[in-house]
Amino acid sequence: MINKLMLEEHGKILMMLDEAEKDFRKFAIFRETLEEHFSIEETVIFSYYNEMVNGEISDFFELLKEHGTIVGLVRSIEKRPEKFGELKELLVNHLDLENNVFYPKFDKMLDENQRGFLIEKIRGLLRKE
Repeated sequence: MINKLMLEEHGKILMMLDEAEKDFRKFAIFRETLEEHFSIEETVIFSYYNEMVNGEISDFFELLKEHGTIVGLVRSIEKRPEKFGELKELLVNHLDLENNVFYPKFDKMLDENQRGFLIEKIRGLLRKE
């Protein structure tokens, strides 16, 4: 299931965020990992989902908007570390929406072949990181 795979990835991202909060020297690694994660979601998952719903307005537009907001906040943190709490709250809420609403719904839309194709594509990109 895509939801399971992404839930694991989201757990890793939150763990990295916690580590960066304790040791700010790890923040750059967190930033890079998060941006790569968002790139995979947007180029593989969201684009596939958009094709399936024929571009209808849907949850994924809100998720894309949140990605942009989160990335902007992440990039500003190095100059304004006091925004870390805001970033953490926004990211936790975003991942919660993906984990509990978007990915379960998306998994239900896919047949086994589609799901297998996407999982392999995602895993291949994760291995390249």
